[in-house]
Amino acid sequence: SEKLFGDTEGPLYFLAWTTTPWTLPSNSALAVGPAIEYVKVKCRNPYTEEPQTVILAKDLVASYFTKKMEGTYQITGESWMGPELEGIRYEQLIPWVKPMGDAFRVIIGDYVTTSDGTGIVHIAPTFGADDDRVARIAGIAPLFMVDKAGKNQPMVDKQGRFFRLEDLDPAFVEQNVDVEKYKEYAGRYVKNAYDPEIACDAETTLDIDLAVMLKAQNKAFKIEKHTHSYPHCWRCKHPIIYRATEQWFCSVDAIKDAAVKACDAIQWKPDWGKDRMTSMITERNDWCISRQRVWGVPIPIFYCDACGADIVTPETIDHVSELFRAHGSNVWFDREADELLPDGFKCPKCGHTHFTKETDIMDVWFDSGSTHAAVLDERPYLHFPADIYLEGGDQYRGWFQSSMLTSIAAKGVAPYRQIITHGWTVDGEGKAMHKSLGNGVDPYDIMNKYGADLIRLWSASADYHADMRCSEKIFKQLSQNYLKFRNTCKFCLDNLVGFD
Repeated sequence: SEKLFGDTEGPLYFLAWTTTPWTLPSNSALAVGPAIEYVKVKCRNPYTEEPQTVILAKDLVASYFTKKMEGTYQITGESWMGPELEGIRYEQLIPWVKPMGDAFRVIIGDYVTTSDGTGIVHIAPTFGADDDRVARIAGIAPLFMVDKAGKNQPMVDKQGRFFRLEDLDPAFVEQNVDVEKYKEYAGRYVKNAYDPEIACDAETTLDIDLAVMLKAQNKAFKIEKHTHSYPHCWRCKHPIIYRATEQWFCSVDAIKDAAVKACDAIQWKPDWGKDRMTSMITERNDWCISRQRVWGVPIPIFYCDACGADIVTPETIDHVSELFRAHGSNVWFDREADELLPDGFKCPKCGHTHFTKETDIMDVWFDSGSTHAAVLDERPYLHFPADIYLEGGDQYRGWFQSSMLTSIAAKGVAPYRQIITHGWTVDGEGKAMHKSLGNGVDPYDIMNKYGADLIRLWSASADYHADMRCSEKIFKQLSQNYLKFRNTCKFCLDNLVGFD
């Protein structure tokens, strides 16, 4: 990094940009673009007026140093392409928690652009899939906390707040946490929507408080309100927080080719279904089969309390399956781990006899994707494979695909001979009906107003392969056609009275 320190004034900074300041305490890398040119600018901090030198993308200098500011800054003659900055180390921005591994290095990010920001992206692997991907490639450690159960956790807990000190492993806190700096923010919600004591539109936010803190420390260059797209839950409308968590995965690499080949022997209606299915199978990654829910079908895995080994053997699976058959899957939640294992069971790795059970449940798509075994194989009057699977177009990502993968893995053949895809019943504007939107159409209301024959006519006249629109206006128009049909038939029948 010595090459960067020639011709500087004041401290030298990488100028990184973010729209989520609450993720900054979890920063462990900075990403630069592989084909972006970077320059060094000597200037003064706009808030403290202290001299400093910043590095940012050459194409974005004008966004931060305007013509009105001429004479207050100087672009040095040096420049570097992104790969020339790779590997340079920097000081931790918010030193609350020490990382457990290599961190605070400049890395290459293939998604870094100069469309906005500074051309340097702050990387927090525990809060973003792209961040995690580029950090893994570069060997950057994510910044984890360790909870009282000894598990690695992102800095934000499942309630949407910075972990409280009392919820963390005491040894981890002693070795890795600067308590004096962190305690002021421990327990703070990262989004007001999750804080029961603060209104969603309150002026005070954690993002603002962190920005003010960095501003006072001469570590903020430009703070402004920025309107941008952020994911929200479709049901509760709260902002979504992405967290890195431990999960169970099922590799599909070994069965991809067989699943794609099986598609050739299936009848698809409409025909485009085959291309959609094969492309989704070909492009899919490993299947995450675990979910964190209050109730569902449990994942029958145990953990040794002594050595931490994951225990899932034919012996344990057979024993648990017999318990499920006799008592139902709720037995997993009703009994302790020792009561779910065979008598006298010992850890295959260390011989220990005390265990903890998995608390995650099975992905519901793995559950529903196994129905061909639960339904067809268990009933002698049915046959395998099924004649037809009938569902909506979204099931190429869901039931159609999960059924195919589980069947290919277990039996080597597809679980169905034909796929028929239907569209959705949507509102008059083509939008999906939701209780939260209040745009649903009740068939009973239509029948009470127009009669059941109108529902029958609408169903018969619609193309079931496509989405079918449904609204008061549509049924009112259709009622005119219905009356024409009805009156025409009535006229014909009236003219046949007495016909011999």
